[in-house]
Amino acid sequence: MAIYHMSIKNISRAKGKTAIAAAAYRAGTILTDQETGITHNYVKKSEVKYTEIILPEHAPAEYANREILWNEVQKIETQDRARLAREWEVAIPNELDLDQAKTLIRNFAGSLVKEGMCVDLAIHWKDGNHHAHIMGTTRHIGKDGKWAAKERKGYKLDAEGKKIPVIDPKTGHQKIGARGRKMWQRETVQANDWNRREKVEEWRKRWADCCNKYLSQERRIDHRSYERQGVTQLPTVHEGYAARLMEQRGTVSDLCQRNRDIRLYNQVVVLYRKSTRELKLLEQEIAKEPDFRELRMDGCRLAEELLHKYGNKWAEKRAQEEFEKETQYRQSYIDMFTQEIKETEEKYKKKALKERGLFAKMLGSDGMTDKIKEEMADATRYLRRRLAEERQALPSEPDTESYNKNWYNVYKSNDADRKMSFAMYLCEKIGAQNDQGYLQLKKVYNKFEPINRKIEQKKRRQELAQYYANYRTNSRSNEYTID
Repeated sequence: MAIYHMSIKNISRAKGKTAIAAAAYRAGTILTDQETGITHNYVKKSEVKYTEIILPEHAPAEYANREILWNEVQKIETQDRARLAREWEVAIPNELDLDQAKTLIRNFAGSLVKEGMCVDLAIHWKDGNHHAHIMGTTRHIGKDGKWAAKERKGYKLDAEGKKIPVIDPKTGHQKIGARGRKMWQRETVQANDWNRREKVEEWRKRWADCCNKYLSQERRIDHRSYERQGVTQLPTVHEGYAARLMEQRGTVSDLCQRNRDIRLYNQVVVLYRKSTRELKLLEQEIAKEPDFRELRMDGCRLAEELLHKYGNKWAEKRAQEEFEKETQYRQSYIDMFTQEIKETEEKYKKKALKERGLFAKMLGSDGMTDKIKEEMADATRYLRRRLAEERQALPSEPDTESYNKNWYNVYKSNDADRKMSFAMYLCEKIGAQNDQGYLQLKKVYNKFEPINRKIEQKKRRQELAQYYANYRTNSRSNEYTID
């Protein structure tokens, strides 16, 4: 079932934010802030799959450039606590593909543009978390193509639409200002209704309506809370000051504990109903799929034929690759230790000649004394030991047997998914992708794998549903029942 999520927040100077930085991050691009000279670079955000700027009718064409648009916004919004932009962060139902998501977001953003905003949208396509960021300007564009005022001063009107006079408390009559002008009460009038609480509710409902055009009746989302929808849940009890004071002092209050139990039970009931709904939908989807058992049998048969046909060849190839890799690895250490031993011996020979001097040269000897030989032996003892170990560990021949056991264990396995995927990997590794058996197996697996994934999901949903059902049955108080 699709999940409803819409978060509406302001991007304001009061919080130390800039519209340029926010737009660059959400669009995954490079933008330079003309106000600060800072360049914001977010091109590495790979999840950004689609961005677009939608402008109202009278907006200047150059505002289609993201950098120009938000720099212009920052020029007009000069107050230190000014709201630079408003953002709608919305979750895209997982039931939609990317093309449908683009249309959905553009339709919703288009409705904001009709209200007079310049809108900058970006779709972030994360696995299991498809969502969109929609930034809208806090001013609308006037017919002259310039930013309109956010608010204006106007006369305060009564219920009949008439101006309300300013009354002088001393005389009880309307005040008279300079040049004999009558004084009327004035008020600040917002240029639009975007800051009203009722508007937030309207936007939330509008998003739900846009999404529901793409969702089936069972998967539709609702912007209202469970309480407003009339979903039955156990009510909590009034705790009172005394009970809360007990909790603050470290004593468990029966009333507070009862409320904790009720909240947990309500949460479990919601999860139970959700898991059973998802389970039912999965069962319906699986029932529409091709015969899973037949696909499994065909896939296993084809996989076994390929493993039997190419298993030994793959084992020889993998063993040879591993043999060469291991030999190269060991030989590099052998060469390193051999070189270090040679350098150490040369070092001590030079030391010996230096100590014996001319006498050793006259005799034609290397000048090595027993003491220096002993020092050299101590210095090379570890190196010689490690050299011997590496030579002993040097493989003599490819270990084909272990790789034969590997593919044979898969061959005998009951895991159909593992068997098929390994057989295809094996063929690709040895370059047998043109084998007819491989091509047939690939077709079977492409049908088998999504059904198998749904069946695994169904098992997990069944386990969750059973867990929640057990909790409901074994609750400490049998008054916790809703059905």
